[in-house]
Amino acid sequence: MKLYEMFILSLMEMFCFVVVWNSIDERFKNKSLRKAIGIITVSLISILLNIFEIKNAFIVNYIAIIVLFILFFKISFKDMIFNFFIAFGIIIGIQMVGTYILTLLYKELNYSFINGLIINTISTICCIIIGKFTPLMRIKNILDASYKVFLLVFFNIVFMVIIFQYFWQNNKGYIWSYNSFSLPFIVIWIIMNFYVLYQTIILKQQEQVIYIHERYMPFFTELIEEARRKQHDYANHLNAIYGLTELDDSDICKDKIREYLKGLIKDFKVLDKILAIREPVLSAIIYSKRALAESKNIVFRLDIVNRIPHYPIEDYELVDILGNLLDNAIEAAEKIDVKLEREVLLTLGEEGKKKIIEVKNSGEAIELKNIENIFQKGFSTKKGKHRGYGLYNVKRIVNKNNATIELSFRDKYTIFKVLF
Repeated sequence: MKLYEMFILSLMEMFCFVVVWNSIDERFKNKSLRKAIGIITVSLISILLNIFEIKNAFIVNYIAIIVLFILFFKISFKDMIFNFFIAFGIIIGIQMVGTYILTLLYKELNYSFINGLIINTISTICCIIIGKFTPLMRIKNILDASYKVFLLVFFNIVFMVIIFQYFWQNNKGYIWSYNSFSLPFIVIWIIMNFYVLYQTIILKQQEQVIYIHERYMPFFTELIEEARRKQHDYANHLNAIYGLTELDDSDICKDKIREYLKGLIKDFKVLDKILAIREPVLSAIIYSKRALAESKNIVFRLDIVNRIPHYPIEDYELVDILGNLLDNAIEAAEKIDVKLEREVLLTLGEEGKKKIIEVKNSGEAIELKNIENIFQKGFSTKKGKHRGYGLYNVKRIVNKNNATIELSFRDKYTIFKVLF
């Protein structure tokens, strides 16, 4: 095969990688020049490796892809490996199926530029369709939650594919002749591994549901107990009000009753709203965060717009979103001088056709230089280990469920708003 033919095929393969990455990682979007330079550079490296007849050049080429795109897009090694394996699996899968179909249609078929062009054209079209019409970002976020298992399964698959590619690079004619036997075996192996991955993800999700219920059900029980205590205290409150009516001065009596009822209603208001929530897990986490806020002398308010909807996410995902946003809000409000107004406001409900979760807190606004990175994994304005995963997890869940999250600032408030 001529050099320019190899260059064209390499360009097409790299274009497929970039199309997939564009659909699973926002850091690749709107950077056309960098992507073009990356595609051309990797294709030139591929040509040079073939000119110098480097043994197992395809492995060196894959390493070059990972390293170059880490440098071009400032992506962590872990994230790039993750992105690479997803794209690699999709592209190799399409190429294998395309090769298998060609060998069935044409019994006497050899590896050539035309055949390579046909397979790469099919791969390019399929990658564009997959990128546009399948929720690749959502799939990636699901896999990201089971990162270690995903890598184990994919290493298993990639090992088999690399063996296949090794024979391909060293004896293409042999592979073309016998791939009616080898390709079905590899496809079955891949399906078995993905089945193991699927079952592992399901098991992990079930474990998260159990963990959430074990963690927050005690708060729900405490909420019910508090409601019973309040109900038990009604008689005492009525007696107190009756005692106030016995005052001689009617004006003082009215003022005292009004003041007493104002404090009593304020005490019951948030609790009544929490009790009105039908979903126990949602009630439990709001109650637990309200208790946390009040222990730090922070006013916690709950507002309901129209009605509380059923959010189209799993319970553990809802807990992750609310838990992280409210924890951040409470931490930010806690930094304010205790003499000033320290507030956290949670709004749940519906606006038009959208279901909303809004968390608002008083305090200093986030610095402009940090806003761009606020949802990045590992980024945090706070010191200490294991920081920088809260908002990243919120963003991951939001993307997975085709929702959006907005950050805004109004008056003295920082506002995070999630819309489903």
